[in-house]
Amino acid sequence: MQYNELCETPRCYVLDGSGEGSGEAGERATPPLTLAQLKQYIEAENSRLEEKGEFEASELIVRIDFKYCPNLNVIDTPGILVSQSAGERLCDAVRRLVLAQIAPVERIILCVEETRTWESSHVRSLVASVDPAFERTVVVSTKLDTKFAQLSTASELRSFLAAEPLRRAHPALLGGPFFTSVPVGRVGGTALHGFATDAEYQLALAQLERADLQYLWHALSDGADGGRDAAARACAGVGVSRLRSFLEDLLRERYLAGLDSIHRQLRGACEAIGAEIATADGLLHELAPERVRALCTKYVARFMERFEATWSGLPAPE
Repeated sequence: MQYNELCETPRCYVLDGSGEGSGEAGERATPPLTLAQLKQYIEAENSRLEEKGEFEASELIVRIDFKYCPNLNVIDTPGILVSQSAGERLCDAVRRLVLAQIAPVERIILCVEETRTWESSHVRSLVASVDPAFERTVVVSTKLDTKFAQLSTASELRSFLAAEPLRRAHPALLGGPFFTSVPVGRVGGTALHGFATDAEYQLALAQLERADLQYLWHALSDGADGGRDAAARACAGVGVSRLRSFLEDLLRERYLAGLDSIHRQLRGACEAIGAEIATADGLLHELAPERVRALCTKYVARFMERFEATWSGLPAPE
């Protein structure tokens, strides 16, 4: 995403990442696309790969210019494959791709998984190989609504939401765990998509979050071992809205923390440019018309002295 004050609506470009062309960082770019056109492009690519049973190792790079967004790179990696039917080579290729994307230490890792146990996880083990302390990792547990039937008692729900094994294993955890539920279906123009517009999907998402919170509040605030305070603490990380607020605050903090460094870099750049300008001014002073005229006059005078001395057979003056 790239801030652009001229774009009241998102302007999207698909970049080829070749390093050639006039786009951002030199990539060649498609003509501007709307969000709907970009969605169609990505769905067509996904369908093509699904038909072949493959995944594309090269990156699909999209730049979105918009007036109401920060400058931010968001990298969506493939899901980690553990199924034997997927093939060992394909699973290894996906793992290598994901590791390459999450390895840089300046990146925040959003570890999204569907689990009901915090003791072990294939996905978290992969993340731990590049971020052992989880200092830059935010953990998200998905499909919360499907776990209510499995975690039927208040104590089981409270234990799952507390995630004590995860917190003990990673006391420096950057964020989470957050617990989310999302509606079944996608936004599109067919009955198979489930939602005709983004607004319909967002409404369904908000309704599902409210339903999750109502269920948990009712289940955890009843009984002698419950209470309203305990229910509030258990629900603190429930919902996409809570995750969004956390990530927005985190990015704001990172941005403000980086301002001092940016200021120092800009000040150093200004001082270096100032020194270069002073040097250029000195060189220009040497080329001022009056100075050039005086030097020419002096040179001609010395030449004539030497010429006259030579013509007269006298030694040339020093």
